[in-house]
Amino acid sequence: MRWKVAPGRFLTGDRGWMPRWRFQPLTNVEDALKLVNTAGATLVLTISADGSCAAAATKAERTGRASCASVATSITVAISRAIGLEVSDGVAPSASGKSVRRTSEGQPQ
Repeated sequence: MRWKVAPGRFLTGDRGWMPRWRFQPLTNVEDALKLVNTAGATLVLTISADGSCAAAATKAERTGRASCASVATSITVAISRAIGLEVSDGVAPSASGKSVRRTSEGQPQ
């Protein structure tokens, strides 16, 4: 998305900004789909009869998969893994950011 981080907000370019609380890809499907679109990834979403959700996102030759109760969380975790982020399976929406880390290859994880 090419956004920059500032205290309490994202700088979106062209002198625009958005409060951090407004962009919630782990809980908002629209925000999660913005990540997929920006990454230029392919998304396959499967929702079973019991309501569980599985997502597979492919970017270049890397595929990220996630299965969560929330559609938005499944999409966000899958796209994060597809771009090289290591995200724990028990990821939950939080402000801590402790469940994501960079890989040794220098790629964001």
